[in-house]
Amino acid sequence: MVDSQLQVENQKQPNATTNILHPPKSLETDEACCFKPCHSVALQRCANISLFVFNFVTVMVVVSSYSTYQIGVLTTIEQRFQFSSSYIGIILAFNDIGSVLFVLILVYVGAKTRKPAFMSYGIQVSAFGMFLTAVPQFLYGGKIKHLVKSGEFTGLCALQYNASADTPECEDVGGFANYESKITFTLMCVGGFLIGSGLSPFYSLGVVYIDDNVHHKEAASFYVGLSQAIPMFGMMIGFFIAALTVLLPADLTDSISPSDPDFIGAWWLGVVVIAGIYFLSAIPLTFFPKQLPGAISKTNVIELKEIEQISEAHDVEEAEKLFEKLMKKPKGI
Repeated sequence: MVDSQLQVENQKQPNATTNILHPPKSLETDEACCFKPCHSVALQRCANISLFVFNFVTVMVVVSSYSTYQIGVLTTIEQRFQFSSSYIGIILAFNDIGSVLFVLILVYVGAKTRKPAFMSYGIQVSAFGMFLTAVPQFLYGGKIKHLVKSGEFTGLCALQYNASADTPECEDVGGFANYESKITFTLMCVGGFLIGSGLSPFYSLGVVYIDDNVHHKEAASFYVGLSQAIPMFGMMIGFFIAALTVLLPADLTDSISPSDPDFIGAWWLGVVVIAGIYFLSAIPLTFFPKQLPGAISKTNVIELKEIEQISEAHDVEEAEKLFEKLMKKPKGI
């Protein structure tokens, strides 16, 4: 009898839990693609956590392949532009400088916006930085200028012929071998800075997006583990591409052999290929919604817990009232 009366009382109450699990239409914009042309039912099926993780891991593989490829062609770049080891170290450091300077700001801003789209824009900036590091090849080609030793210069430098002098002189370009090296160093530093800046919010926002849109926390751990393990294959891919490209001449039309002392490998070719794949892999991220369909946001989770607590307290209160009524009734009834 008590159970039946409780059921009647509960049926009179609105189902607030259902409202949280099935939010009103005002939240539909968060679950829709950011481009109206892709709001069709067929494309909305692609808005699921598995495809997002696949895209996320693909980008991570490309990033790891670029990092190892860059290491694989460092000696070729050093030979082509006569960089010292200290300059190479500075170029590599600019990747981390860009990441450190912007990671907190970009992660904070990205958390307030559509995370996948924000991640995609950062990747596109990084891809532009990769292309920028390959620009010197298209400006100056792949041939090395003939170098001489200077009495006042401890290393090698480019020839600068002077009609009034019997011997060639070295160009004074502030410690660089020539102006080509100086401009190349600047372009590579700027490119590295853009790469680090664009990548800085990617992993943090990606992990948060996965955690917010999985139905079970065990699945979140599994997906994050995949994003850590699979990119290891990208490192092997990067070294493999580097090993292939350095066997090709920097100017692909040349027929020079790798055994020739003046041979320079096509260090730029892998950069262009990886940057192109990197840019293309960022495009699908742009179409993911702010919140995947069926996911419960953190705000809704808190509200759901509060409603459950209120519902439990209300049930206890109603049960006590019914118990008091039963106790007051005569035993014969």
